[in-house]
Amino acid sequence: MANHIKNERWVYVIEGENGNSARVKDLLLMGYDHFSKAMPLTNHVHEDAYEFVYVDQGAVDWEIGDETYHTNAQQVIHTSPGERHRAKFDYIGPSTIWWMIIRDPARNKEWFGLQEEERQIFVNWMQNCPRIQLVSKDVVVYFKQLKQLLQNQSTVLLEFQLRHYVMEILLHLFHHSQLVVHSPNMHTYTQQLKDRLQQNPSARYSIEQLAKEFGLSESHFYRVFERRMDNRL
Repeated sequence: MANHIKNERWVYVIEGENGNSARVKDLLLMGYDHFSKAMPLTNHVHEDAYEFVYVDQGAVDWEIGDETYHTNAQQVIHTSPGERHRAKFDYIGPSTIWWMIIRDPARNKEWFGLQEEERQIFVNWMQNCPRIQLVSKDVVVYFKQLKQLLQNQSTVLLEFQLRHYVMEILLHLFHHSQLVVHSPNMHTYTQQLKDRLQQNPSARYSIEQLAKEFGLSESHFYRVFERRMDNRL
C-alpha cells in the first residue's frame, strides 16, 4: 500500500495566545505549511503588517494586486501593508513554506525595541526591498528556532530570543538580496532615484549609501540600476 503524506500545518497567532510571547507584539503570526496536494489560499490583506513567505520546497505562483509572481525553492516573497494577495487561482500547489507576519515598522515607533535610527533603516528597506529574493536555506534554521521557542513558553529570556530570531531572518534577507523581479516596484525605485539625481545634480552619493537604502548589495544594486537605465534609453 502506497504511503500518503498528509498536509501539515502549524500556525501561531501571537496576540491570541497567553504567555510571554504575547508581549512581543510586533510579531503577529508565524507559520509552517507542507502541502502534499493543492489547497485553497484565497484573497487576504494585512492592513498594518508585512508578510514574508519563504518557499522551502516546490514552486508557488502568487497574485499580488494585478501582478503575478512565480517563486521557487529558496526564494522569499513579501507583501506590504494593504496589499491584497492570494495564491494564483486561489490554490497553492504541493510545496513547503515558512511565513511570518510582522507589524509595519513605519507605524510602530517601538518596533521590536530598536533605536529610532535602526528602526528607520528597516522602514526604508521594507518600503524598497525587492518583491522576491533568493536566499540560502540557512534561513530555515531561524524559522525552526522561532517555532521551537513559541512551542516552549518556559524558555529563559523568551521575549529577547523571539526578537533575536525575527531580526536574524530579516537581516538574512537584508544582506543577501540576490534576485530582483522586474515589477512596478523596481520601476518606482529607480525612477525615484533618477528624479533625485536630476533635482540635485551636484550631490554626490556613494554606491554603498544608495544600495543600503534599497537593501541590496553594492554590486547587485549597480547591475539593477544600470539595467533599468539602459532599458529606458
